[in-house]
Amino acid sequence: MNFYFDENIPKAIAKAVSELEKSATNYNVQHTEDAWYRCIPDPELIRNLSAIDGILISNDLKMKKAFSELLAQNKITAFFISFPSGADYESRYKLVINNWSTIKKISETQRRPFICKIKPRGKPEISRMN
Repeated sequence: MNFYFDENIPKAIAKAVSELEKSATNYNVQHTEDAWYRCIPDPELIRNLSAIDGILISNDLKMKKAFSELLAQNKITAFFISFPSGADYESRYKLVINNWSTIKKISETQRRPFICKIKPRGKPEISRMN
């Protein structure tokens, strides 16, 4: 599985998760800036992810709303992580790392495509694409 953290999540967090997965043969973790380029427009990112069956990990809740139809048309599986308001780098890092095994498990067990919202507290919310 190919996971791509977008620019709304610090690149260092994507690199940390990639390091965790180095020994796993079935997970590839990258930052979208490394895979394509900095400030890639959301529609282009969605099309690129669709072409390679990539899974998006983002904090951009506006993308989820503004491009929900495009995400569905391109059959994108996406995880939107909701960081607490004013969360510092350490809090963001911990939230991603603490939920990484959950993200992998959901990716492996749920029929794709879907959108999953990860919140600081509570269970992940999975929405099916139409």
